[in-house]
Amino acid sequence: MTKTAKHEKLYHSLKSILIELEPDHNFISVREIMRRFDVSQSTVSSAVEPLLEEGLLEKRNGLGMFVTPEVMKYKANTPPVIIFALPRWVSEENLRLENIFLDLQHELNITGEVLHYDWRDGTIRQLPSRKVDGMIVLPAAQSIKAEQIHTLDSLNVPYLLLGQNLKDLEVNTVYCDDEYGASLAADHLIKLKHKRMAILLTEPRNKSTEDRLRGFAQYCELQGVEAQIVDCQIQSGDCPITRAYQKVKDLTIQAPLT
Repeated sequence: MTKTAKHEKLYHSLKSILIELEPDHNFISVREIMRRFDVSQSTVSSAVEPLLEEGLLEKRNGLGMFVTPEVMKYKANTPPVIIFALPRWVSEENLRLENIFLDLQHELNITGEVLHYDWRDGTIRQLPSRKVDGMIVLPAAQSIKAEQIHTLDSLNVPYLLLGQNLKDLEVNTVYCDDEYGASLAADHLIKLKHKRMAILLTEPRNKSTEDRLRGFAQYCELQGVEAQIVDCQIQSGDCPITRAYQKVKDLTIQAPLT
């Protein structure tokens, strides 16, 4: 048996013992591990190191190794640990999503943790050295590459992609159907007896905005209702609220609403 196989086997044996203990319990000494498992000190060091990295053990000077509260995540009937991985940049929307996730953890009976990754990577590439049962991943871009899917698969943890439409791939996703959502908005307004409507485009044109415009306009057309698309021609750096207000004001002056 190779040294690598020995220390990996010892790691799993020690972890099995460790997760049966309570926090703050004084763990087996290095000398006792050597005697009990008939292994060398270097093998013990190689087996213990990942337990320290996972936060299951901590060293106390002159006292030995002690079990940490992290061990409670491994106890029977404890909530699964779910990570919400999202790109690291300042964003009110991302902060809102973080807060929603953390607020829901008790309702969902999970232990929720937020993990920020480098947005230049497109998605999370490495998991922390601790217990993770699943992930919710918010990609850094509107489209995710095959290489990034492969990276997520290699982490060997169940995951769900947020905000991605990947119907042709066997990947769990949650996303907004912009075209259908816009048609629902049109349906609601029509049921309120509105006969003349407009959809105000207050974002730069992209696939999402085009889908919303199409869904709204097509549903109105099917119902025989007039629908005007008003493009505010938002540019980078513009204030959408100010531009939209001015656009509607100009239209009202040109053709007063009746």
